[in-house]
Amino acid sequence: MRYIILLGFFLGSLYAVPLHQGDRLAMISLKDQHGLMHYLDENISKIIVTYDKKSSLIAHKFIQTHTNAADYLQKHHILCVADISHVPSVISKVFILPKIRKYPYPILLIMDTKKRIFGYVKKKIALYDLKDGVIEKISYADSQKSLQILLK
Repeated sequence: MRYIILLGFFLGSLYAVPLHQGDRLAMISLKDQHGLMHYLDENISKIIVTYDKKSSLIAHKFIQTHTNAADYLQKHHILCVADISHVPSVISKVFILPKIRKYPYPILLIMDTKKRIFGYVKKKIALYDLKDGVIEKISYADSQKSLQILLK
């Protein structure tokens, strides 16, 4: 019986538990589209998370409306995360990664469902508001306008 309980704890630890309001970001690290490691720490004020092509296009169009997208994100302590864990690896390597490597700002990637820390919401952009590394609020947008309102 003891071994079954230990096995349950081990298997449960292989999968990430989605973050919720009130949770603290505990030294989470993700690679960007260029393979560089980034750390989600208490300096981050907002995290934009996309889950599919539609939400990614909306978020990236909004970000690119700013003269220098990378500076805008850095100045406002915003990180962009693309959860592409549900896409077959061949598709992501051949089609998705080459496209997002062209963006002039870092996009952190979740490529494995076991590392899905932001849950999963189809056709929506999730916006995590943080203060001192703690998630204060989670909002969802489905258009550039609604994302702009949430980011004010």
